[in-house]
Amino acid sequence: MPRPLRLTVIMFVLVGLGLIAHTVALGTITILGASIAVLLGLGLAIPISRGVIHRVPLVASVFGAGILIHMSLCVTSHTIDHSTVGGFVPSGSMLFWHAVAATVAMLVITFMDSVYTAWTRMLASVIGGMWERSSIEGNTALTDTQGADSCDGSRLGETEISRGPPMYALCA
Repeated sequence: MPRPLRLTVIMFVLVGLGLIAHTVALGTITILGASIAVLLGLGLAIPISRGVIHRVPLVASVFGAGILIHMSLCVTSHTIDHSTVGGFVPSGSMLFWHAVAATVAMLVITFMDSVYTAWTRMLASVIGGMWERSSIEGNTALTDTQGADSCDGSRLGETEISRGPPMYALCA
């Protein structure tokens, strides 16, 4: 996955799920709190997208980001947040929803590359299949006079349905 796209997806997943969890748990959101949450999400998404943070530190970072997003939203709220105990400590409902958001974020970050690869391969096969269909149907097998050893370049433009590298790559 390209790094800018990876960075953007990670940031939106962290911040978006944090804001959704806070809202579902009846927390209040202000523009300033959401802006701070975006900056926090960007600050964490940069090292994650570059592959600096792995496994256990990644889990701690994502759950820590959920706590920081919650704190930024509570601190910038102009009213007493009824989803907290004493204004800052999250209630049971708030903890549950932030934990759900962090878990979903971990799953998205962990499987993002494999899903992206599968998605792009599927699109490439569908799009590529539209133009190559006639050449696949018109492909003929090797004749006896043109054995598997011949690498004269006459077959370079043909599409073969087989596993492994094309024959001309093996001749080099």
